Amino acid sequence: MAEKSAFVKQLVAQDPETRDKALETLGKYLQSRKSFEDLELMKLWKGLFYSMWLADKPIPQQRLAASLASIPTILPEANVLPFLSAFWRTIAREWSGIDVLRMDKFLLLVRLYVRVSFELLAKKGWREEKVDEMLEVFEATPLNLGRRDLPDGLRMHVVDVWVDELDRVDSGREGNFPLEKMMAPVKKLGEETVSPGVKKTVESALEDERLVDWDNPPADSEEEHSEDGPNEQLERENERSMSRDNAALEEDLNAEWNGFDD
Repeated sequence: MAEKSAFVKQLVAQDPETRDKALETLGKYLQSRKSFEDLELMKLWKGLFYSMWLADKPIPQQRLAASLASIPTILPEANVLPFLSAFWRTIAREWSGIDVLRMDKFLLLVRLYVRVSFELLAKKGWREEKVDEMLEVFEATPLNLGRRDLPDGLRMHVVDVWVDELDRVDSGREGNFPLEKMMAPVKKLGEETVSPGVKKTVESALEDERLVDWDNPPADSEEEHSEDGPNEQLERENERSMSRDNAALEEDLNAEWNGFDD
């Protein structure tokens, strides 16, 4: 227990060298494991959630969120979906207890986990079986309508960033993107929910003008995305799409941590 507490303290350290060393150690440990028991992953995410909870000041919070969101990209493939599932179940369990002063950093973390999930699918060429497996994870927790313990606020935020992150990941519009399949869980949620807030959020997502002609983006869209580096893209997307969540938090986003090395 003492070792775990010390590790969490290192993750939220204000000193970048201490924090980055802790993240490097975590990355090496996760890469070395061929498999995890579900209980192990839930315990791990309890500690990682706590590290995010303790993270202070906007820039360190943003860097930690980006670093935590990069973890799935370095995991052995067999551990990716279980790790993502543990993340969503942890967030769902803790969501109602997140106070208003801490909510912004968790909104960002959720957005980045939606993003990395889509990026992983893009790297796999949007293969049907991979898409189905990933959507099952989303439908099991953040987009699950049957779970009464799942806060509508989490559902709404995931839906709210869904099209933004699809647009970012499929910015090139290469023609092999399964838009209908990727939007199906959102449509299903809108059709079955009785929550006015969730229904309104789903309707807004489905009416997004970017969905009208996905294969023909504006002439400058691809150029805009291709010229920006990862940090610039992250800053632009969050400023555009999360302004009502916390514009002040995002205006200085310039994450120096670029995730774990492959």
